[in-house]
Amino acid sequence: MPIDLTGITNENEFYTHHYLAAILEGDLKSLFEAWAQQERPPWESLRALARPFQAIDRETDAAERQALRQKWFSDLFSVLGYSLSPDVVELEGGTQLSLAGQVTRANGQPELWILECLDGAEEDDPLAAQEEILTKQVFAAAEPPRWVLLRGAKQLLLLDRMKWPSKRFLRFDLAEILGRRELSTLKATAALLHRDSVCPPDQISLLDRLDENSHKHAFAVSKDLKYSAREAVELIGNEA
Repeated sequence: MPIDLTGITNENEFYTHHYLAAILEGDLKSLFEAWAQQERPPWESLRALARPFQAIDRETDAAERQALRQKWFSDLFSVLGYSLSPDVVELEGGTQLSLAGQVTRANGQPELWILECLDGAEEDDPLAAQEEILTKQVFAAAEPPRWVLLRGAKQLLLLDRMKWPSKRFLRFDLAEILGRRELSTLKATAALLHRDSVCPPDQISLLDRLDENSHKHAFAVSKDLKYSAREAVELIGNEA
C-alpha cells in the first residue's frame, strides 16, 4: 500500500507526482528499517506531539498561546534533529533577519535557515508575507542557504534554493497530519523534514538522492511514452 501523503502538498511538483505516488515508498524503505531499530523512531516522537499541538488553540490568552506555540515548535525541531539557536544575520543593504535556527557547513557558510512567519502574517499561508523577502533577500544573498524551513502557526514549508525560481516546494499541513495521525504520513513527514535527510554533514542528502531518482524516473517514463507514440503512429500508418 503506497504512503499516504495527505497533508503534504507537492507544490508545483517539487518531486514528480508519479514519483511520490509510485516510487517514494521504495526509496524510503531502508531509512524506515534503520529508524525502526531505534528505541523510539522519529515518527513516534512526532505522533506524541499531536495532543500538545491541538492544545495550543484551546488556550484563550493570546500571549500564552504564542508561548505554547514557540515551545511546541522547539520540540518539533528537536524531534526532527535540529538544535535551535536563535540568531540574527545581516543581508545586503544592512537588512537584519532573525533566524529561529540554522545549520552551517564545515566552512561556516549557511546550509539551512529556519524562519518564523512574520508577526501578523496570515496563519493560512506562511508565504503570504515572506515570498518577496525570500526571493529578493534570502536566496539572493551573497552567501544564501541551500534550504529554508519556514514555519507558520500550523504549517511548515520546505524550500530549496535550486527550485525556488519555479516556486516548487513541499508544504506540510501540521493540523491535517497530526489530526489524522496516519502512520505512513507521519513516517513520510519525518523522513522528508529530518536534518539527516535534508542536510547531513559531509555527504549527499537523502532529498538530493530522491530528486535524482525522481528525474531518472521521469526521463524513463518520457522515453517510454515517446516509443509508445512512435509505435502507435507506425501502426496507424501500416493500417492506412
